[in-house]
Amino acid sequence: MRLLTILWVLLCLSPLVQAQKVKEYTGKIVLNEGDTGNIKFNYYDTRGQRVLDGQYRLEIEKSNKIEPYLYRKQVWEGAYTKNQKQGIWNYKDYYHRLAIRDINGFEVSTRLESEVKSLQATYQENLPDGTWNFQKQLFDQGKLVRVEEDMEIQFAKGIPARNIRISDLNKQNPFSLKGEFDKKGFMHGAWQFDYVKDSLPYKEIRHYQNGFLTHLSVLQKGDTLQALRFEDTLQKLDSLEKNPKAYVVSEIHFGALYTEGQKGSDPKVMGQAYNNERVQQMLNQAINLDTGFINPGGILRTARFEYAIEQHQEEIAQLSVLLDSLEKAQNGINNQRFFEVNSQRTDSLAWSYHYLQKVKKYTKELRRIESFVLSEQFRYVNPAIYLLSHTRFLLAEDSMVYDYNGEIRKMAVRFRVDSLYSLARLNTRVREEVQMVTQLVKSANAELDKVLKSDKLEALEATLVNEKHKIDSLYQAIDNSKQEASHIRAYERTFLEGQFDELKHDYSESDNFQTKQEIAYQMLDFLETLSGIPAQLEQIYTTRDSVESAYTVSRFDPYTYTYDVETKKKKKLYEKAAEELFTALMNQAKQEKDLNKVIDTLSRVHALHELLFKLLEEDTTRLERRLKSKTSPEDTAKIIGLN
Repeated sequence: MRLLTILWVLLCLSPLVQAQKVKEYTGKIVLNEGDTGNIKFNYYDTRGQRVLDGQYRLEIEKSNKIEPYLYRKQVWEGAYTKNQKQGIWNYKDYYHRLAIRDINGFEVSTRLESEVKSLQATYQENLPDGTWNFQKQLFDQGKLVRVEEDMEIQFAKGIPARNIRISDLNKQNPFSLKGEFDKKGFMHGAWQFDYVKDSLPYKEIRHYQNGFLTHLSVLQKGDTLQALRFEDTLQKLDSLEKNPKAYVVSEIHFGALYTEGQKGSDPKVMGQAYNNERVQQMLNQAINLDTGFINPGGILRTARFEYAIEQHQEEIAQLSVLLDSLEKAQNGINNQRFFEVNSQRTDSLAWSYHYLQKVKKYTKELRRIESFVLSEQFRYVNPAIYLLSHTRFLLAEDSMVYDYNGEIRKMAVRFRVDSLYSLARLNTRVREEVQMVTQLVKSANAELDKVLKSDKLEALEATLVNEKHKIDSLYQAIDNSKQEASHIRAYERTFLEGQFDELKHDYSESDNFQTKQEIAYQMLDFLETLSGIPAQLEQIYTTRDSVESAYTVSRFDPYTYTYDVETKKKKKLYEKAAEELFTALMNQAKQEKDLNKVIDTLSRVHALHELLFKLLEEDTTRLERRLKSKTSPEDTAKIIGLN
């Protein structure tokens, strides 16, 4: 635990007298920027080691130079028995704001507004045990205005037990929860959520049976808006009552989101999301007052059935082979570059190109399904529910809509297998797709061979498509976890797929050599501009990290007794310019539909970073005073002198 580590460092560094009796240490800790802390604890030495035993109290006072009328104080108080928390602990976090209401002569009239977060926790041998109570209280001039948040959770030997109660009395967004747990800490019985969404009051009622969600209803003013039954779960629970060996219940506990295998967009999954997130936020706020509490997300626990996936290993292996064949069939076009550029030459080529592009997207989805069924997570979902939910895009009869020279056309495609509730049926469907793609590629190759091409245009087309492939590869190689990924995905849609396709359409439609040549060069210039954007974005985020590093200084951490807590120099300037203005400019660049304006905006971001490095070495006190909390990004740009 982090708290225990802090105390251990303090004990090791303190000039304490060696003895075999309980002693007391009291000391003052001086932190960076004027913050101070006071610590007091009991301990004894045994075999060369110091053991916490007895009362413990830590007070930390935090100052704020940018806003000196803000004050924060943290207090932790409790007792240890042989290095383990025991009994009642109290954690309090005080936020005070002092405002000047009036000055009459030299007499100052002030107003003190306070927010106090408090957690009373009980422990048995270092594990949560008993009732934990959390409150967030608002005070005015030291008088209680209201209790804004209130929470009660019961534990037994480290796991949730009996009841949980949460209330948020915020007038704009009130919320309450009542629920209970079974002996193993799983959500159980009726759970009721009362909340406001889009200014309308709702009541959500869930029914759990030892961690299994069986029913979910949403009501408004007594009227039922949504009633969901988890039929598969109910059927299995009923079977278990008759035959305890009918199904296997996993020993593993899962998070608050319960699923039988449904996709994230399914109402049974989406219906839980809003209140799960709200509860988790409030739990984190409360439980995290004890910085040593492990995994607050583990408080809400659901159960799963366990399925014998070993019997599906042959079908899973066959799916992988079929997907390899499907990808190989898609790559069978003899002249892919020419196919891309001339996909609008004939109706059949336009249809073939559209279909193969759609199959390409399908294949990516199927690869995701393959990845999941190969994982251990597949063991904890109903295979039939998972496959039906995740293969809805594979229709038995699909009316494909495609564009041919600006005219929207339709083509019906039919397959023999539908309702893909098993791996065997999915494999049959993929096998049909392989056959369809193989025949389509064969026909497309025959037609492409008949299309006349001039040598010069063919060479130009080869260059164009090669450059397009390089840009596609460059953009696709950027992992979605990277910071610049959202911009890259936006530019793919707007420029590589949108505006470039428009140019490609104009190119395909024209029969005039000179016109086609001009459009091709325009496309090459377009691609050249796009090719430089990933490196530019990478440089922007690298420089942004450098700016952050330059503005970051280390502070003393009383918990670890080391200087490893980071804070910001020129905090107001950093927040308004390096964070808010930077974010606004990057969002603007992402939303631009004009490629030239994208480049201009990214150049402005570079200028912002250069300016921030310059301002770091200057006195910006007056400048920071002009930066208010409500200052807009564009006003911030004017204030700091960014053109």
